[in-house]
Amino acid sequence: MLRLTSQLETIAAVVLVVIGYQNIFFMQYFGFQEFPGFLSWLLILSGVYIGLFPFVKGPRDLGSSFVMVLIGVAGLYFGAELTMGTAGRMGPGYFPRLLSWLIIAIGIGVGSMALTVEGPPIDPPKFRPISFVLLSIVVFGYMMAYVGLIVTAFVMVLVAALARQEFKLGETIVLGLLMAVGTAVIFVYGLGQPLPDCPNGFRCTQWLPALWGG
Repeated sequence: MLRLTSQLETIAAVVLVVIGYQNIFFMQYFGFQEFPGFLSWLLILSGVYIGLFPFVKGPRDLGSSFVMVLIGVAGLYFGAELTMGTAGRMGPGYFPRLLSWLIIAIGIGVGSMALTVEGPPIDPPKFRPISFVLLSIVVFGYMMAYVGLIVTAFVMVLVAALARQEFKLGETIVLGLLMAVGTAVIFVYGLGQPLPDCPNGFRCTQWLPALWGG
């Protein structure tokens, strides 16, 4: 894992926390903010975790803790406007807020283990899996409206399979066909979701009478 010196990590931690808190302070007392509020909390949280680096024994656990706490903080921040309610009369924000605090608590627990228990280092990022998995999501969002769920699911599986070092075309085609048919049967016909399973927004069943000569 790429690391700075302990002194530079401490300086970076302080700078991030100060910048994040400064934006929150100006927003609360002067009504002025340099950047979105959530970014302030992200900077503060990043600064706290960078400050813990010199004391950590399990870097991978610390990274997992950061991700979980970040998810919890995001849930609290973006769900702040939802009504909380009570246990007897739950509002729309009751369960999301409770779940967010639970995720934060688990993240803090994992982070405390990283400070006391020896663990493996954080591996360098592998850009090939990340790139092709993200690309498959983009393919799904772009192709759905034009070619339907079946073709989109098949292409999505092919693109995502390229994330593996050992890409096997035959196995991937079989998996793609099963995934394409399975998603259409489950989501379109089983659950009745309003998704086009064939190109141009049509349901494939609309073409069956023509194919059968009816």
